[in-house]
Amino acid sequence: DNDDRLGFRSGTGHLNVRVLPDDWHLDDVPIADVTFDLLYREVFAYYEQVYSFMRSEVFSLADECKVLTYPRLIWQMCDPRNRTRTYYMPPSRDLSAPRARLLLRFMRAQQAVTDVPVLVAAGRRAAAGITRRGELWTALKSAATIELAVMLQYLFAAYSVPTHGAGREYVRRGLWTAEQLRLACGDGGETTDSGVRGTLLTVAREEMIHFLLVNNIIMAMGEPFHVPLVDFGTVDDALGVPVDFALEPLGIGSLQRFIAIERPADRIGEVLRGGEAHAGDGYASISDLYAAIRDGLRRVPEPFMVRHGRGGGEHHLFLRQSINAVHPDFQLEVDDLSSALFAIDVITEQGEGNTLSPVPGTDGSPDAAESHYTSFLRLSDLLMAERIGGHHHDGPPWTPAYPVIRNPTLREIAPGREAVTDPDARDVGHLFNRSYYLMLQLMVQHFGWTPDASLRRSKLMNAAIDVMTGMMSPLAELLVTMPSGRRGATAGPSFELMDSVRYNARPDVAMRSIALRFSHLAAAAGTCDAVPDRVPEMFAHYAGYFDAFATSAVRP
Repeated sequence: DNDDRLGFRSGTGHLNVRVLPDDWHLDDVPIADVTFDLLYREVFAYYEQVYSFMRSEVFSLADECKVLTYPRLIWQMCDPRNRTRTYYMPPSRDLSAPRARLLLRFMRAQQAVTDVPVLVAAGRRAAAGITRRGELWTALKSAATIELAVMLQYLFAAYSVPTHGAGREYVRRGLWTAEQLRLACGDGGETTDSGVRGTLLTVAREEMIHFLLVNNIIMAMGEPFHVPLVDFGTVDDALGVPVDFALEPLGIGSLQRFIAIERPADRIGEVLRGGEAHAGDGYASISDLYAAIRDGLRRVPEPFMVRHGRGGGEHHLFLRQSINAVHPDFQLEVDDLSSALFAIDVITEQGEGNTLSPVPGTDGSPDAAESHYTSFLRLSDLLMAERIGGHHHDGPPWTPAYPVIRNPTLREIAPGREAVTDPDARDVGHLFNRSYYLMLQLMVQHFGWTPDASLRRSKLMNAAIDVMTGMMSPLAELLVTMPSGRRGATAGPSFELMDSVRYNARPDVAMRSIALRFSHLAAAAGTCDAVPDRVPEMFAHYAGYFDAFATSAVRP
């Protein structure tokens, strides 16, 4: 009815026109004057009066506390860019640009702060003054627990990376590239490049030396060799140091944990707020713990009971060339304050940053002086570069590790840990844990029987090394390839001790007991088809070795 012949058009519709005021002056209001009263008067009041549903159904725009509680939501519904959205708040769509900008300025002003916390550099400090012998012993036992736990998690991460032979098979199947093989496993012995896996094993070996160094200080104080029971489900809460220990496969995330653990003191800093540094209480890091121990060694009167020259046998074979060059006479022994302080320095400098300057003309390569902290920074950079530059297609990003479960356990109930339920993996896991127990038992027996004898010539210590390399390593490398019982995940070594490791004061009985344990392990390993033949053969060899040792008069 374009010509309105029916006469209905005049009653079918109407048009409302609202003339917006000249409010461009709102853009010139100083930010200090952009108050809630101004905002309500210029922006909210009109909608509060005309559209009462907000006040009756949601909340009143006159309630400042409500507006300040939901600023982002209000802006989202008032943002001019959302005019076409159904949730745009002004039904008439007539919020002017200056009023919208006033609302935005008010919202941003509410986010302004007068001060923010800033981390400022701070040197190593003793967070808690150690002045008594018992306090020093407690701190050293915590340090021993930390060093053992650190070593075990680095070993676990290393075992989670395939061996070079397994990596070559991945390359053959087209699952890895040659570059990824070299990154993960090195070149298989052609040069000293051992890849991520070799670096982790090297760091773990040095952490074992740190564990021995801490125990040498403990024994110099007259206390026994300390082997803690480390439960990765609860260990973090028992140390008094903010650490995050876990048995998990190697990846960018685990490397970030390692970096945080080895972080130097000057990378922690103090919180600066309001122009004042807030140091906080307790130990902020492992660096703080060792700073307190170092200070305590100086402050506790006469902490050492061992005679000079009777502080432990030589073992510099496993120390870095840079340390051997500067301190060729350092043999891990601790028998006075200076040797104890140097032991602490070796631990912190290898972990946080090596400052033991090599003698001119000696090995000064980066690897010789690379700290654990910088090693993990380098590995993290390498994995990140591969992640960024890699070709992932439709699959997940490449990882150098097997899909090993986190914090595996063979116990039925273990908070914070995941049970291995596959029967074959459990059998191998028990073999591994019993081997781990024997390795520690051999060390404890050495330090209890002949604490000042040569470590390199010790039958017990050399056997402990053989257990680590000839029994534990192949069993762990097997475990990380076996099903865990959970779909898509493999098992891994749990490093669980069923009982505390104690010194047996009857040497002949101790040797027979050790021989019997090796004999039982040889029999058990022989029934596991997946276990390499060399493992039960090694168990059987040491069963006979210690059985003969028990009847001889030769001391270790």
